[in-house]
Amino acid sequence: MEDLYEKLRMDDDEFDNWLRSMGLLKGVELCRVCGNPMKLGKENNESIWICHARSCRTGPSTSSKPKAETRKQSFFYRAGISNKQVFQLSVYWARKFGLVNDKAY
Repeated sequence: MEDLYEKLRMDDDEFDNWLRSMGLLKGVELCRVCGNPMKLGKENNESIWICHARSCRTGPSTSSKPKAETRKQSFFYRAGISNKQVFQLSVYWARKFGLVNDKAY
């Protein structure tokens, strides 16, 4: 359990990078317009993939860049809670942490 607490003390970006290193989040996302690798960015305090290629921009002032969610196509997608919380609950469930066993008398 010590490893779990060590991971949960990481900041969100560091924790997400660890999830990527474990293959639980995508390490690379390709732009659906140009096919080039997108870069990680932030929007509304959430990590997202963004394509910075000028040829991919849309909108009246060509200011809109293609974006993709970092959690899409992962175990964490649409969880409604942070990646850390999903991971923590999954570990607790897998280890049957806090489970009350019935005893025969």
